[in-house]
Amino acid sequence: VLADWDFFMRKDAPQPLFYAAWIDILGRKVFEPRIGGSMRMRGRFDLPLLIRLVRTPDAAFGANPAAARDSVVLAAYDEAAAEATKVGGANVLAWSWGDIHQAPFHHPIAKAFDLPSARRGGEGNTVNSTAGAGNLQTHGASFREILDLADWDNSVATSVPGQSGQPASEYYGNLLPLWEKGEYFPLVYSRAAVERETAHVLWLRPAR
Repeated sequence: VLADWDFFMRKDAPQPLFYAAWIDILGRKVFEPRIGGSMRMRGRFDLPLLIRLVRTPDAAFGANPAAARDSVVLAAYDEAAAEATKVGGANVLAWSWGDIHQAPFHHPIAKAFDLPSARRGGEGNTVNSTAGAGNLQTHGASFREILDLADWDNSVATSVPGQSGQPASEYYGNLLPLWEKGEYFPLVYSRAAVERETAHVLWLRPAR
């Protein structure tokens, strides 16, 4: 399965589930002896540094750095396979990274106002970072915009979960499906375009 991987952490692919477990376990095995403590959150170590230490093992690995490095990498591989199997099941081909790696949308007060979790690709070290503790995304961009300086009305944006903070509104979670798929909506600018796209106008008038 790994031999067929193109190294993209797609949410529908099985390989990222194993990779995430492997890099997490390997990072702890390499860095914990150096810092003398446990590392409980993926992403607290520097990935480029981890790669450098694995490719060119130093004396911190022991008297025979290369052999010790090989032992650590293979041990991490075995542990990652066991961990991924525990999470994803025995059928490796049925694994799906997005089934495990999700962005939750919990209302801070009422569970009744929760929105569905979004299946996510990537992780904390990828473009479009989807970092977070464990296998959840709790960090990353919730809003993006692409601006066309030659034609402002040709700009687009993405945001999550919706344009309204009112749970009863149809716009409370309407942008979540677009954000989950990495799709954008028009970000119109000119008055004519804004008026054309406007669905509702809310006036807030003082009582007096």
